[in-house]
Amino acid sequence: MLHVREGRVVGTEGYALAGIAIEEGELLSSLLGQYYAVSAGRGIPREVLTPVAADEAETLEAWLGERAEHRVRLRAPARGPARDLVGMARRNAELSLDRRLDARDSIEATLAELQQQLGLSRLPRRIEGYDISTHHGALSVGSRVVFADGQPLRAEYRRYRIREAAPGDDYACLREVMTRRLARAESEPLPDLLLVDGGRGQLAVLRAALADAGIEVDAISLAKERDEASPSPRVKRSGGLKAERVFVPERKDPVSLPASSRALLLLQRVRDESHRFAIEFQRSLRSRAHLASVLEELPGIGPGKRSALLKHLGSLKAVREASEETLAAVPGVSARDARMLHRFFAALSGERAGSDPPG
Repeated sequence: MLHVREGRVVGTEGYALAGIAIEEGELLSSLLGQYYAVSAGRGIPREVLTPVAADEAETLEAWLGERAEHRVRLRAPARGPARDLVGMARRNAELSLDRRLDARDSIEATLAELQQQLGLSRLPRRIEGYDISTHHGALSVGSRVVFADGQPLRAEYRRYRIREAAPGDDYACLREVMTRRLARAESEPLPDLLLVDGGRGQLAVLRAALADAGIEVDAISLAKERDEASPSPRVKRSGGLKAERVFVPERKDPVSLPASSRALLLLQRVRDESHRFAIEFQRSLRSRAHLASVLEELPGIGPGKRSALLKHLGSLKAVREASEETLAAVPGVSARDARMLHRFFAALSGERAGSDPPG
């Protein structure tokens, strides 16, 4: 759709329609009725040019004119500058369609490559990615992101507060998240592929959760290549990005996909998005921890322990500033609880002082 003012194109819009099995004239009439509907709140021009005549054009003109409070003319020009404008709009539409078809062919090839290289049982049109994030052994959270045909479905993202797993135990946290996810298999469709950030251990947890639920879904894990001498897990000492390793069930060695592989790039997008989403959630919880009692946000610190800490030490400020030994001396607080609390409050103090929070 071209917007023309005083003979000049001042704007364009494109709309994709699929599975439409009606004549062009009927389609144009329906499209214009929806485009200029009251709910759309658009201004109505004095003239609308179309490639073919719209069905019931006179009725549509009368309705548009009543809405616009001026005469509106619909016409399909056969010659002249008006015909040229319609031709320009058609060429724009054809180019847009070509781009959409190319993109569709590209994602089909990518998904086919994934299926072939990883030995998947089905084409992975829907992929769910999971990540666990822990802040200094506390505030463990999980995330789920969903991609369909290579595109994120943000409305189906989910965040998980860890309720039962021990703080800092990534395997237990992942097991809890997957158990809760799979319990909703009837109400939330299962994906074609489950992806978790990590190595063999995370994949084993994922498969165990699937086995417990009696569900069969392709599952893989994605991890950066290890290089203990490198100061960064993402960069080799010689420069360049770390190689990725894809762990697949029943295979001894991880699958190495070329760095330029479209299949690998898609897996990285899903993994990185799940990591970003988990970190975003955790940061929001830490922000709340600055504003309210952080004790209510820490797993393993129930009402009894919260009450004992505040009663024994006198205030939240005193709890924040207490040493690990002082915290452990509070009745009902274990050495493990004290260590977790002390590390967490020390991390919060470091962030207030301007240090970067851990990734």
